[in-house]
Amino acid sequence: MAHATHFGGNLPLVLLLAPTTPVYAQEERGPIKHLEQINEDGFGKHNNRYAWSMESFGDHLFVGTLNTTLGLPFERWPFDPPVGPRTAVALPKIPDIPEIPDFARFVSEGAELWRYDGEAWDQVADRGFGDTGNVGIRNMAVYRGRLYAGTMNSDTGCEIWRSTDGTNWSQFGADGLRNPLNLSVRAMTVWGERLYIGISSPIGGQIYSTSGFLWVPHALPGFGSVANFSVSELTGHKGSLYAGTWNPNGCQIYRYDGLRWNQLVGPESATPAGFGDPFNAGVMSMIEFRDALYVGTANFLSGFTLWRTEDQGATWERVGRSGFGDFRANYAWDMEIHNEQLFLGTFTMGLIDPFHHGASLYSTEDGAHWTRDVGILGRLSPPGFLDRNNYGIRVLEPFQDELHIGTAQCFFCVMSVGGTEVWRRDSSAD
Repeated sequence: MAHATHFGGNLPLVLLLAPTTPVYAQEERGPIKHLEQINEDGFGKHNNRYAWSMESFGDHLFVGTLNTTLGLPFERWPFDPPVGPRTAVALPKIPDIPEIPDFARFVSEGAELWRYDGEAWDQVADRGFGDTGNVGIRNMAVYRGRLYAGTMNSDTGCEIWRSTDGTNWSQFGADGLRNPLNLSVRAMTVWGERLYIGISSPIGGQIYSTSGFLWVPHALPGFGSVANFSVSELTGHKGSLYAGTWNPNGCQIYRYDGLRWNQLVGPESATPAGFGDPFNAGVMSMIEFRDALYVGTANFLSGFTLWRTEDQGATWERVGRSGFGDFRANYAWDMEIHNEQLFLGTFTMGLIDPFHHGASLYSTEDGAHWTRDVGILGRLSPPGFLDRNNYGIRVLEPFQDELHIGTAQCFFCVMSVGGTEVWRRDSSAD
């Protein structure tokens, strides 16, 4: 069935979702085809729960982990966020654990960084670059011959590290960029001649940029609203920089032309916050594909939604159904382009239905018709690559002409969790 939703204009556009199989069928175990796990579970440690970031640099693929102690609950960060104009606190309300809560402390051995040359792995950083408060390496990007890595640190503030060779690392900037409330680097991208980062903070998400010498702040915290507690995505599109937020009243999107920020999705624009659904609380992924900008959300009630714009945010068109037909698929967690296809990895935690979880992977050639590669009756693998603990596909990255996939496993579970897995998708599957 076709589904159409349109914001910001008068002409409807129908986009089709064409899954290869019914979404609500019971899982059937089957062979895994054209997919190969290339790391030891958790790189030998079950505490490495997430492949939280992945980046190709030089001749290697780099993977940064989230490290949390098995079965031990996290502590809520003790700061009480300021009261916003439309919400009591600057945290998503439903449910109380939106992914990794950005205002939390974890028991951790510190993040680890690994690299892969196509045959073997070696570890290039451990114990959070020497600070176990760096529980995870959440984002990486290549800029002017250096690999940059951003961390989450709820003790002293996030940190940014960089390296010219991938093995020798130095911190760039002070802890929290001189603000201990800058807790986590949620986004990182190169736009124009500068490197931009998006940060989570209980006083409003922050944006900074650098040319390689100093960090410069951009925009007001939270774009003027403390409820925008995280700038979770940044990407360039048609000469502008786009930013997406987390907000308990519905995510917001802004466009930057180099001089000023304009709201495209939110209470002051033609498209309401959360694209009209306040349960679309966060922007999880954002990418340019075939001259359009695609935005994937987080929604714990009805499943993620996917939107696209071809006119720089003046109008938005919904792609397919919520969760691509599965309300239990909560995030469009990452998107990546490989071999002229767009890939989308999901997060299916099973909050509503604890017997249904395990990540899915979708692909499309035109942005409208999607094929399920991994998932219930997926053409290549069942959900989570036959491991239900793989509740999310956290990162996607091309390397050596093949797509590489990093998983996320439950960070608070007391069940047997082996640790994050990295998979390689054989291009012959196309």
